Amino acid sequence: MLNKKHKILIGFIAFIIVVLIAIPMIPKNYINNNGKELIGRTINLEGLSLNYFTGGLSLGELLIYEENGKDTFLYVNDLSVNPNVMACIGQNYVIEEITIDRLKCNTVLTDTIFNFNSIITHFDDTTTVEEEDTSSVNC
Repeated sequence: MLNKKHKILIGFIAFIIVVLIAIPMIPKNYINNNGKELIGRTINLEGLSLNYFTGGLSLGELLIYEENGKDTFLYVNDLSVNPNVMACIGQNYVIEEITIDRLKCNTVLTDTIFNFNSIITHFDDTTTVEEEDTSSVNC
């Protein structure tokens, strides 16, 4: 029969496993629900997985729509990124491998504007920063 300590340990291990399985769901749902705010387009991400041992990240069936929200702008069946975890621990970020499977991008030029121009302008920072005058030193 299991004593109280064993039951607590099994419960704790089960809780950790559930948390590790649920962690990728949080950013996946956030990306799907906030695509407009993130890049100015609707995003549908079917799968996101994280390999806790290698640090690898895999996105499954990433779909970014055009501004009208109906037509496909970008489709990637699978996108995998494998970093060098040991280098990242030392704050030397190294990506060892990037794999893209079935990339389809619908790029259209209308007059002088590409269909991805809205994504660029979404990230365009129009705020100005006033620099402080440091030419005179007060002692």
